Amino acid sequence: MFIQPVNALIPIKTLAFQQTPITLTTCYKGLLFDDKLKPLRVGSEQITFSSPRQQILLTLKDPLYLHSRALPESVRANLCSINNVAREITLANFRFSGAPWRDRYEQRVQPDQPLPAMVTIDRRIYQSSLVDLSLHGAGVIVNGAGSEVPEPALKSSVDINFQFDSQTRLSMRSLVVYVRRGATYMLNLGLILIPTPNQETMIESYITRRKIEIMTDLQQQARERFEMGRFEGRLR
Repeated sequence: MFIQPVNALIPIKTLAFQQTPITLTTCYKGLLFDDKLKPLRVGSEQITFSSPRQQILLTLKDPLYLHSRALPESVRANLCSINNVAREITLANFRFSGAPWRDRYEQRVQPDQPLPAMVTIDRRIYQSSLVDLSLHGAGVIVNGAGSEVPEPALKSSVDINFQFDSQTRLSMRSLVVYVRRGATYMLNLGLILIPTPNQETMIESYITRRKIEIMTDLQQQARERFEMGRFEGRLR
């Protein structure tokens, strides 16, 4: 059985020597941003690439994710430096992530504040927080409020109830696709949502509105940094 080595420096160097562009993907408040990086210089442990567009510079946060059809898995890397004059970034500590890159089928956003929710597990209702949302998916933190939350089986059905505001409450069935025990009495769930057509319209409207808010936030931060003359490529 072949076991993929963890260190990805040699494969990344090979692509760099071949002048093969590689895709950088970053995440900001649930939204994914990507751009092609052109390798410029190869060091012993570091590689310097062309800088991504300004929007992505603002979202750089370790670990960064690189992917290419020429790689068996996506690669994590760390940011060493940003040179805004030369429009370059230098990355290091390349290691395989353990899984191939998969593009998202749907846009995902994080609410400005977690949305209040309730999840029914084993016929018991638990107060929860919805921390990210797509048209047919949600990330939820379940709070046992002093008692341990039972772990639902993968692919099992749970009911979820959440609200965007005091006027909009949605209740629907969902399927469990991810379970991870968090802090004491906390449970992290990944859910596939099964909304009605009317609920899909409401969710889509919320995601569109939230995406506009996120993009406006990025534009405002970029404007502030350039006006102050201290753009460093990192979000505050």
